[in-house]
Amino acid sequence: MNKQDGISKCEVSGKLMNVSELSQRLGVKVKTVYCWIHARQIPYIKVGRLVKFDPLDISQWVESKKVRLIKD
Repeated sequence: MNKQDGISKCEVSGKLMNVSELSQRLGVKVKTVYCWIHARQIPYIKVGRLVKFDPLDISQWVESKKVRLIKD
């Protein structure tokens, strides 16, 4: 993937969120988001020293965390 593809993806999926916005969206503490970042458990984008989140990536990440029911 080249830089142009990355920029296009961000433009298509909307405004990038910061840590505070993501914590509010997910209903977790800011500290929890930083723990996920440190453990590389959540998709994020580094913009210089800033950490940003693509809403589309986060939606897919949340979807992948769903626990499916096992039917008898």
